[in-house]
Amino acid sequence: MPRYQLGDRILKNHPFSYVLEGSRRGQFCEYCFAFDPSAKRCAKCKIACYCSPECQKKAWKENHKHECGGLLRTEGKLSSFMYLLAQTVLKLKMGLDSEDSSRNETPFKRKFYHLASHWSEAKEDKEIATYVAESSTTLSSFFNDPAYADLLQFDSLGEIYSRIKSNAYSIQGSFNECIGHGLFLSAGKFDHSCRPNACQSYDGPDMLVYAIDEIAALDDVRVTYADLNQPTRLRRQYLKEQYFFHCECVGCQDLIHDAFLQSAMCIDKKCGESVPFKAQAPGDYKCAHCGTKYPDQSVAAAEDLMSHAEVAMKQMQSRAAAGDFTTVVKLADPILRDAAGLLHPKNFVICTMSLLCSSAYTSMSNLPMAFTFSQNALEGTTFAYPPKHIAVGSHLLQLVHIGLKMRIRDKSLYEDLELLAKNAVDITADATGIGSAVYKKALEMLMTLTTALRQSLPSAIQQSHGHQHGHGGGCCNHHH
Repeated sequence: MPRYQLGDRILKNHPFSYVLEGSRRGQFCEYCFAFDPSAKRCAKCKIACYCSPECQKKAWKENHKHECGGLLRTEGKLSSFMYLLAQTVLKLKMGLDSEDSSRNETPFKRKFYHLASHWSEAKEDKEIATYVAESSTTLSSFFNDPAYADLLQFDSLGEIYSRIKSNAYSIQGSFNECIGHGLFLSAGKFDHSCRPNACQSYDGPDMLVYAIDEIAALDDVRVTYADLNQPTRLRRQYLKEQYFFHCECVGCQDLIHDAFLQSAMCIDKKCGESVPFKAQAPGDYKCAHCGTKYPDQSVAAAEDLMSHAEVAMKQMQSRAAAGDFTTVVKLADPILRDAAGLLHPKNFVICTMSLLCSSAYTSMSNLPMAFTFSQNALEGTTFAYPPKHIAVGSHLLQLVHIGLKMRIRDKSLYEDLELLAKNAVDITADATGIGSAVYKKALEMLMTLTTALRQSLPSAIQQSHGHQHGHGGGCCNHHH
């Protein structure tokens, strides 16, 4: 009998070190990650924010009293990764190299230096070596204490850097948005697969790992480190750069699935099915659904567009990180226009660019456009991920959340949103557990929609969802 069934919790892991994403400061509590735009700033550094005196006292006792001066000296301008590096150095200096058993439910007993290090390989990269050397100088100023000198020596800091780089996760909110970054020792024990049988979600800063399929033994648990809506070539490239291994999992061996992630649209407008031409012999491209021959020139156009899109997507991600959301959508516009009718919605270009545009439009408070692009990406998400993966549930929740905030008095829209919410509740129950914040958020949305539809009064929704609230939850995304 399998050790884990669908919906079984495998572990709850409190991060060894964690930080709030810099752009979220002032919106979330830096200790418990509760959403709170009225969070109070630390009276001394005036940078760290907390939702309550209790959280502030706990943070001060655990680490803030050692970092408060550093935040003040650097004016809170450390990057999220540099701040996580500082937090980790601080924990190690305090002699805390293992997980707190009172805050974790895990079958492992892990210490920081149990994490895999690839420093001997990484330091051969000139860019990485320069970053670590500069980090040593930056953190020496941050701590302003010679007692940290040993940990900040080049190779010592490099070993710490390498372990964080290969094992840190992006902590996701309920709608798949990044709200922080954390280093999880026990979760780092699980190997990667592009066909995962378990998934990570978050309750505040804590990671939850649930089985989304039957798993025979603890050693067989597999999670994904990469975005599964990317084709094999790009997943492997990311995994090699980030984790120093070449993936040969069953997902990477599935050439048909990979071809669908790069598929074109059937040229017969009455059909509209996907043509996975990369899995077909050259010169014999055709739609498996209707049999329509797919022209060689269309294949060439699709290949060329995907090549240009890869460059544009890197630029979009860079501009999004810089908060330049207008440029994000401008970069996507010509490519998505050319993709219309050429690339299928399962194609990674449609899915990835649409998600980036949805996030950008959300940041610019253009909810109708955010909703449209999130819709455009949904087929790609549901194709790429296992049906019970939290990535699917979070995408559905994102659509429902945006749809509710638009406050459009349209019964058919609410009926569609109710169906999405029902699916989200079903997925999050198994992928995050019924006690998680993300499941409770999904259930709350479903109840709001059901009540409004029964009363035929969409205005009821305006009262319940005029603002965002709740803790974190959601899936490991691109920034693992």
